[in-house]
Amino acid sequence: MVRAALLLAWTPFAGGAVEVTVTPQLSGLLQYDDNKLLRIVDFTNVWQGAVIAGATIEAHDPVTDVTLRPRVSIRRFTEEPDLNSEDLELPIEATRRFERSQLGLTGTLSRRPLYETDLTDAGLIVAGGSRDDVSFTPVWTWFATERNQAQFYGGYAEATFDQTVSGGLTNYRYWSAGTTLSHQASDQTQISLGSFWTRFEPERGQNLATTIGGRLGLSTAFSETLSASASVGYTVSDIEFQTLDFTAGPIPLLVNDQATEGGWIFDASVSKRFTRAQLDASFTRRLSPAAEGVQSELQTLTGTASYRLRQHWTLRINVEYVDRTTQGGLRRNLDRSLLTTDANLAWRFDRQWSLQVGYRYRRLESSFFGTTPESNVVSFTVRYELDNPLRVY
Repeated sequence: MVRAALLLAWTPFAGGAVEVTVTPQLSGLLQYDDNKLLRIVDFTNVWQGAVIAGATIEAHDPVTDVTLRPRVSIRRFTEEPDLNSEDLELPIEATRRFERSQLGLTGTLSRRPLYETDLTDAGLIVAGGSRDDVSFTPVWTWFATERNQAQFYGGYAEATFDQTVSGGLTNYRYWSAGTTLSHQASDQTQISLGSFWTRFEPERGQNLATTIGGRLGLSTAFSETLSASASVGYTVSDIEFQTLDFTAGPIPLLVNDQATEGGWIFDASVSKRFTRAQLDASFTRRLSPAAEGVQSELQTLTGTASYRLRQHWTLRINVEYVDRTTQGGLRRNLDRSLLTTDANLAWRFDRQWSLQVGYRYRRLESSFFGTTPESNVVSFTVRYELDNPLRVY
């Protein structure tokens, strides 16, 4: 039945001989967390056991590529049964090539627990409940010349929350559209210029935001092992929100108001490869929809280092700092920052099997709580992945 469904979906797009392959994956996770929900008081140590099953499904013909990566997770916790969950993720990527252009589509369907989607969106931890996400972005690229191209895209994202336990979170929709012009100045350097539009529509809160902006970018490869990119832009947002009018009489009235907010956005990254190691660093400042019904400004600083100790042993360290502020000064009590540090040691003891031991440290700074809860996590993962994809058609 699965094979028939894939062929039925693929047939209208086929440009020749089609090849379909499947690569299954299976992981088992055992994890200990001394403060899973980053609480200030009454926090509980929890053990988590999880089984994660997935696959990479790829279909190709001479002009078309489609990739699906479905994943199902079953998680069970001690001490905090409200955290038990069954999760689903279905990312999709597709491209269709023409003589001087290319059509692409990326999208995701997912259901995840709120404690997995919290800090960079809502800015808080919520126990129990789930979040459903739907997003897709079609992209059309026109190759004007060998060194010049134009890209046009649109996007739609929708988040829906379990309202029985959502803790004040609100469903929202997020629309986007834009264009990017790129010029290959040399074999190593590319220059880009782009413009974009977004519309944030929360179901509750009435903090509607319409944003327009522009961006100028540069990417270059200094050598075969060192590359960097940077972009800078400016955005202007018109925000529609509700406020209390205390001048209308003894009882304040809820009235509509508007504000205009401008700000800079940045994106910079650098990557360096060595014989047995790699270093990556990035910094971004961007606008993002948030589940509490307001648009947020996110600043993210990330650093990653990986080192191959021996042929089958790899050490990886990742540090990420996310600072979240509410756009336009609205509801500043929601401002938060999160520091996450990960260290993982992986051992591939077979062509298809690997073991991973990991440690994670998290620290949350919140203007609402006025304190910094922390957590320490130790995890052990066994992973199986077929080394050669199965050809099913």
